[in-house]
Amino acid sequence: MKRDHGQVDYHTRNFDFLTDNDRKEKVRDIQEKYTALEQEIQRTGFYDDEDRAKLRELYRQRLEELSGILNPQELQEYDVRASGVASQLRHDLEVFDVSEEEFRRMFAVRKAREEDLQYPSDPDDKAGLERRKKAVEEADAQLRQMLGDERFAQYKRSQDYDYRQLVKMTERWELPRERADTVYSLKEDAEEAVKEVRNNKELSAEQREETLRKIREETESAVTEVLGADGFRKYTNRQGWWLRNLSPDKPKPRT
Repeated sequence: MKRDHGQVDYHTRNFDFLTDNDRKEKVRDIQEKYTALEQEIQRTGFYDDEDRAKLRELYRQRLEELSGILNPQELQEYDVRASGVASQLRHDLEVFDVSEEEFRRMFAVRKAREEDLQYPSDPDDKAGLERRKKAVEEADAQLRQMLGDERFAQYKRSQDYDYRQLVKMTERWELPRERADTVYSLKEDAEEAVKEVRNNKELSAEQREETLRKIREETESAVTEVLGADGFRKYTNRQGWWLRNLSPDKPKPRT
């Protein structure tokens, strides 16, 4: 499945497997009815656990109504295209290419834990956070077995916002994907090195500052080599915050 699977027209994606135009129209009508009801809940842009439960119930009612038009196999096909789980998975796979079969298997893993994978709306809900952590661990174990260690590591990397933005930028500049991978690895290595320096109690404040500045300078030089001078300038203007976090800017000389 190519990455444009999330860019297809919403209605077309959800029921283009149907060949009967009459049933297509009936499915479209039901879908639009429930979409309008869902939008009433979503219009504030903030949903709590109760709102999420309402949305899940509306989707359950949608499937129940569709079951009068679609047979069980067609209903399952609709679910893998139209559900919130499918939409979130398409979003999460934006920079990670999978086959159609892999997408469906990953969908099944997430669908089985749909409620538990939701973030609780209350950040102090320790039970909810622990439940989600367990669900993520279980899902990841299945996905690792499905994808293999190397592709699973790539999948996990693709969930990182900074990496996703980096991939999009390099694609826009028509650079190979490997350039994004290299820059992200430089980021990980530099941040780990900075962590070690900041935790080193044997360094004086001056030694720590000088070491951090050296890490930043070497990392900036390496990123420039990967992206080119113009690419580095554009990157630091948009996504280069992490480079500035490696060390304070070098003091400007007094005039």
